[in-house]
Amino acid sequence: MRICRYNTPDGRIRLGLWARLSEPDGQLGPRLIYPYRNDWTGAELLQATLPPSELLEAATEAPLPEDTRPLLPILDETPVWAMGVNYFRSCMIRSMRSPFKACYDHAFNADMPPLFLKGAGVFACRDGDTVPLPGGGIRVWPGPTLGWIFNARLELLGFCLANDMLIPGMESENPLRLGMSRVFHGHLGLGSALKLAEREGMGPWKIKARVRRGEANVAQGETNTEKMRWEVEHIRPFLEAWGPFPNGVVVLTGTEAVFEEDFTLEPGDQIRIRARGLGGFDQVVGERACPAVKA
Repeated sequence: MRICRYNTPDGRIRLGLWARLSEPDGQLGPRLIYPYRNDWTGAELLQATLPPSELLEAATEAPLPEDTRPLLPILDETPVWAMGVNYFRSCMIRSMRSPFKACYDHAFNADMPPLFLKGAGVFACRDGDTVPLPGGGIRVWPGPTLGWIFNARLELLGFCLANDMLIPGMESENPLRLGMSRVFHGHLGLGSALKLAEREGMGPWKIKARVRRGEANVAQGETNTEKMRWEVEHIRPFLEAWGPFPNGVVVLTGTEAVFEEDFTLEPGDQIRIRARGLGGFDQVVGERACPAVKA
């Protein structure tokens, strides 16, 4: 089971436990949601003092009728941070494509993780959403990644899938543009379910992204969390120093996926992100915005 957020028929947002049963023939059955007995928000979930194991027992025993409405991003008011360089393969290829090779090498080998504020859960695009692109022909890549979800006490509560979108050319030409290259309208996608760390373990997982254009697969990439540079125990002291985080915090752990240098997402593309044991989510690329910016 996973923790999820959803809209009720009367327009309220609630938390519950999400489950999908298997049919006798091995096919996936209906999606069931077991509502929590209280009206927690995502932030209040991360403020709760219940042990993670008890979060699975805080829901009602009776599920809602089968519901096909889209689930919401798992968190709302929680800040989302991200790591810039956390995989050697990504560091190596980006440094080869940038005139600032030493910058990437230094960031990867430094004794402090390259963390930056990506946004907040309330701004995240969800499963099934259309994600807009910046204007001006800017190249944009998807970023399949794992999100660590920490509660208000900075205990690792669980994991979610995420799409850490980026503009590779803008960052490689000028590393000081990191914020512009990673924070823009539609830049953040969060999966719809939280997998509890206490129940699922620490992985590793292979997070795969595939881009379909019409009937063809035009790009694919993979992030193997076994190869990340910074682990949870390395990150927590820095969060403690930069905190507090009264509504918890999500840390996106970076992406290992690097695409062809001239590849870019285009309107109508379908982004599919999957990881065995963590689920997946899909997004559709929308039209480009009006302002013309070259990068």
